[in-house]
Amino acid sequence: MKPPFGTLNARLAETIISNAPKYRAISEPFGDGGTLALELAKRKPKTHNLNVEDESLFSVFLTVQKLSISDRKRLKGFDWVASSETFDKAVAITATEGPEFLYRFLYLKKVGMKMAGADPADPPQFDVLSAGDDVSDVLMGLPIMKVGLKGVTLTNDDPMTHVSGGGDFLVLLPKKPEHVDAVKSRLGSLGGTFFFAEKVADGTEVIDLAKQYPTFIVSGQKVASIMMGSFAMVTNYDSGLVPIDLGEKGSGH
Repeated sequence: MKPPFGTLNARLAETIISNAPKYRAISEPFGDGGTLALELAKRKPKTHNLNVEDESLFSVFLTVQKLSISDRKRLKGFDWVASSETFDKAVAITATEGPEFLYRFLYLKKVGMKMAGADPADPPQFDVLSAGDDVSDVLMGLPIMKVGLKGVTLTNDDPMTHVSGGGDFLVLLPKKPEHVDAVKSRLGSLGGTFFFAEKVADGTEVIDLAKQYPTFIVSGQKVASIMMGSFAMVTNYDSGLVPIDLGEKGSGH
């Protein structure tokens, strides 16, 4: 079973793992949207640095990383049946670490919903359609997460401070538009190896990106479902990604 959150899109993760260079260290500046640390199929690096900008998610990863057997037993003892009363009790929890904090995070994630137009900082509202559901299955992913996070160095910084070429294999998966633009402007100057992926609407956008970076290897990945969209991918090392033919406009791939 996949961990309940923090994982990459399965197709994207498979593409990164199967097209990775040789590495001793992995650095992920943008770990909020998913992390390669939890993909157990990869070769385990000597060091793995994972930056998570969101403070709550950062605390979740730290808590899971330190989770003990007694912590897991305590988690199992909480009320995991969805109800408005239990939901309100979970919202009222003020712990910032430990089993109580993790219970609040997971329970609200499973039975809560964000109202349209709501302030992102506001807590979710109870999803009445989940009433009566036992959502304790979310705990099944925790042991996998703990294994994946073993030996991982977690940071809670501005992700751009980790975008450098210090010899790491950089996994660059920015989602915020300002981060995407900032990373793209630095790709040509990075000294280490990197895998950059940007969500795009269609193949035309992939080709446009390839024209911007004609000396890089660029590939557009068409995924199985049109609802999942496409990715434009850029690497600065020899990979198995299918090159894009730009004709006379450049030698990019």
